[in-house]
Amino acid sequence: FVEGLYFNRLGHDSSHLVKKNIFSYVDGTDVHIPQLTVKQTLEFAFECQHKGDSKAHAEMIMKALGLSHVADTVVGDALIRGVSGGERRRVSVGEMWAVNTRVYIG
Repeated sequence: FVEGLYFNRLGHDSSHLVKKNIFSYVDGTDVHIPQLTVKQTLEFAFECQHKGDSKAHAEMIMKALGLSHVADTVVGDALIRGVSGGERRRVSVGEMWAVNTRVYIG
């Protein structure tokens, strides 16, 4: 039994490790701003953490996650009709990807 946090076989006491944003847990509940489109959601996530071309980054994520066809569709929620549940889940994964974290889906 091995106990502790290891990254690339280095123990958790390694001072040179940067642990911020290594992984992100995507919960089973997708929480978004329902009025934003898929593209706006991904651009906003990118702009919260980075400077640069958020439009190009969002396009790349949408293409990789198969969301390009719903780029201009609102994400929606229980009250606002939007993308499907599976597409909403991929938007959640895309948000985490936009801020450069590795994604663990629960």
